[in-house]
Amino acid sequence: MLNSSRKFDEESKGDEQVRVNNSGNLSVEYFISYFQLVMNTQTMKAHEAKELIFKRFFNYDPLLRGKTTYSNFEKAYLAFTQ
Repeated sequence: MLNSSRKFDEESKGDEQVRVNNSGNLSVEYFISYFQLVMNTQTMKAHEAKELIFKRFFNYDPLLRGKTTYSNFEKAYLAFTQ
């Protein structure tokens, strides 16, 4: 049986990245909302959503969008694990 993140990847069209134009540093609140969206629409748990977001949003590179944005991503994830 496929886990939901694999199922989502197989059903999606290619390995698209999230496009963010002139975003600056993205907030913890932004990522909390993004986690909620991914978890609700893809029926995923927080750790599965984290993997998918890290792949699609950061392209597996924590510095791709800057240290502050990545730190806020991690803080948002922690909000779902406490």
